[in-house]
Amino acid sequence: MFVRSGGAWVYQEKLTSCDPRARDRFGESVAVWHDTIVVGAPQDAVGDAGKAGSAHVFVRADGAWVEQSRLDNPSPSSKEYFGQ
Repeated sequence: MFVRSGGAWVYQEKLTSCDPRARDRFGESVAVWHDTIVVGAPQDAVGDAGKAGSAHVFVRADGAWVEQSRLDNPSPSSKEYFGQ
């Protein structure tokens, strides 16, 4: 994450998933609204469903980004790519 400070963009921190997995494609899609960011991981496995996908919600509080929740399809199946 970069923040604007005194007319320049300054590196603040790197967002990572609470449960990173190889090849989940975390960060393939991103939506930003004020102090909330949703990051997609469309090839994340959910249970036994490979590539079902997930989305991770981060909220900025006191200058730090915290993962607030992970969103999964309530009835995941393989290759749905939720979060894309």
